[in-house]
Amino acid sequence: MNDNFIERAFSLAEEGVGQVSPRPSVGAVIIKDNKLISEGKTEPQPGNHAEVNAINACNEDITNSTLICTLEPHSYHGVSAPCTEAIIKSGIKKVICPIEDPNPKVSGNGFRQLKLAGIEIERNFSPQHIKRAKNIIEGFEKSLVHKIPFISLKIASSIDGKTSTNSNQSKWITSEKSREHGRLLRSKYDAVMTGINTIESDNPQLTFRDKNGNNTGYPRYKIVLDSNGKINEKAKIFDSNETTIIFTTKKNKINFKKNNLEIIEVEKVDGRTNLIEIMKIINNLGIHKILVESGNTISTELIKKKFVDKVYFFIAPKIIGGNKISVGDIGIKNIQDIIRLRDIEYKYLDQDILISGYIKEKNNVFRNN
Repeated sequence: MNDNFIERAFSLAEEGVGQVSPRPSVGAVIIKDNKLISEGKTEPQPGNHAEVNAINACNEDITNSTLICTLEPHSYHGVSAPCTEAIIKSGIKKVICPIEDPNPKVSGNGFRQLKLAGIEIERNFSPQHIKRAKNIIEGFEKSLVHKIPFISLKIASSIDGKTSTNSNQSKWITSEKSREHGRLLRSKYDAVMTGINTIESDNPQLTFRDKNGNNTGYPRYKIVLDSNGKINEKAKIFDSNETTIIFTTKKNKINFKKNNLEIIEVEKVDGRTNLIEIMKIINNLGIHKILVESGNTISTELIKKKFVDKVYFFIAPKIIGGNKISVGDIGIKNIQDIIRLRDIEYKYLDQDILISGYIKEKNNVFRNN
């Protein structure tokens, strides 16, 4: 099989990340006589799944063709009809796919249905392809298994680990290229989360804008943790139409209304909003993948509570000094207990370095205590 076809399926799936939750993003291509004759990707609910879109878009004879998809075809009646039914009816004779769907309603059943219909299943993928396929659905799987969203921290700091001067000046520590890359990251997440202190000090829009400065509508949600209901109705976060969700312990103090604004009151824990409660609520809203752009307090608490799955550290070759550190005390006393990263990537952005990776510890799973 031509690797270009597999690459195209993965590219389509990756295009949809951050756009289709609570569904997993999937890419699909249809091949016949070593030629790509159709393709499709997942649409947001209640639209079609990738395989159905590829079948519907095909303008050539589809019989005896091969379907390549990045996730096991959906096999039960939900919001949409089973993709397996459409595949069987189409005349496709072979399906190439790297991984099973982690959803117990599917999990191997899609492959079984296709085999029973006489369709050949091929799953001979490299470990790199399998890892890539799993990374595409990491938010979907985290939500499904642990009932909380996948959390990534984005931190910009000087080489000595400071995020601002002691007088709270932080514009700009990193380069424009780093900031541009950071904004691009937002488009791959369902939501961006921050705290009220960041809203007050930086007044960010928390959007992803195109090269012409136009808002793209992604991420679809903005989340603000505002324990005491201090947010100003003129904050820039309200300047665009994405849904803004404010979690607070004092809902009655936010006495204004905005389009696409939702205010949710939660319990107070240690003087702040209850993160455990918040994570469960967010997950129930179908928000599966969150990029956190906040100050020291929220980042530290998320790490302490083992919510963080991945980190992006943008490091500028500058020395600031002072006490505005990127992460505070997370309770580590012994060097053997330090948090390590896996699947580490390095990227140069002008003079800055982006170091990203997943939290290595297997016990980095939500605990209700």
